[in-house]
This record gives sequence, C-alpha cells and structure tokens, in this order.
Amino acid sequence: MESAKRSLLWAVMSIAISLFTIAFPYLFPDVFPDGVLVYYVITIPLGIVAGFCAYRSGSNLLIALAIIAGLSPLLVMWVVLAVLKLVYIVTGGQYPGPEWL
Repeated sequence: MESAKRSLLWAVMSIAISLFTIAFPYLFPDVFPDGVLVYYVITIPLGIVAGFCAYRSGSNLLIALAIIAGLSPLLVMWVVLAVLKLVYIVTGGQYPGPEWL
C-alpha cells in the first residue's frame, strides 16, 4: 500500500513539474527578454527532474510528457515554422502582405 502511495506521489510531482515547465515561458515571459530559446536554461533541467519523477512513478506516459516538457520551446518553434511553411505552400510561395492583416 505504501508503495502505491509513493508511486502516486512521484506521478503527481512529475505531472506538476511537467505542466509548470510547459507553461513557464507563457506565465513569466519577462524573465528572459532575449527570446524563447533562452528558456532552455530552465526547461531542460526541469524536464530532467520531471523525467526522474516519472521514472520513479513507473509511468511511460509521464516520461514522454517530461520529454515533451523539457523540449517545449523547441517544439513550439517547430510548430510555428510548420504553420509558416503551410501558409507558404497554400499561398503559392507568396506570403500575404501587411494589408491582409
């Protein structure tokens, strides 16, 4: 019974750290005014801590969430670039001008 409680505690800690890591750049955007890539200083170590907690809980899903949390600034940048590429393809190679906005 105590093992299940410990596993649940590690799982809750992993979820909390992972969600905080993902939300950190949006909750505190002025911590590093140089840009999103500077957030690696914080997100990667927090992702490692969340991964350790997930490993201790024994959940592969939480380990995947911790990896996503640690790499979240990079993943957001990739999504933005993918959307821009889609806009480029849809518009036939011509990005809309400022009057489109």
